[in-house]
Amino acid sequence: MNTKVTRLHKAQLLRRLNMVNENELRARRNMIILMANGMPEALVMDADKLDDRMNDLFIEKIGCRDFTSEDEEASYVKGAEQMMFAEAVKVFEQSKGD
Repeated sequence: MNTKVTRLHKAQLLRRLNMVNENELRARRNMIILMANGMPEALVMDADKLDDRMNDLFIEKIGCRDFTSEDEEASYVKGAEQMMFAEAVKVFEQSKGD
């Protein structure tokens, strides 16, 4: 029996389980980060607009860097996004106590 799951099967499985795919998860994470950084309008943005605003926020908070490879850049961006998400979660946790 072939246990390899194709992308189509994975997408169907996620829908049946009422779960999101990687792109939807990224968009939700971006929305949380943007809202924690004072952009409540992120609630009504589509995925492309969220990506644009995240790029702006990334440049504002982290700045621009010269990378030697696309892999290095992807790794750096992933780490920075994880850091910003962790900060966003802290902001929302702190606001619960207010």
